[in-house]
Amino acid sequence: MKKNELLKNANGEIVRVLEIINEKILFIPCLQKSMPAWDNISDFADYESCTEAEMHEAVNVTLPDFENLSADDPAHCSRTLHTHRRDSSFRWRC
Repeated sequence: MKKNELLKNANGEIVRVLEIINEKILFIPCLQKSMPAWDNISDFADYESCTEAEMHEAVNVTLPDFENLSADDPAHCSRTLHTHRRDSSFRWRC
């Protein structure tokens, strides 16, 4: 288990790890709107790693391919796109 990792359990709950200190984990549920919370690492023993694609599917979100974005396309200019990666993040805005 590591910081920023997505975890999924058998019930389909998905959480993102925000911080790990000693035997505690700060996490945020991805499928419901709630505040981050601290819990024991042992409570996540039945969780498995989850991909960003699995999380996007669970929340019914489709992100456009970055390479196909165009400043000339008004559909892409109507919103800000945030993408977070383990090694970097970027913000694109028209």
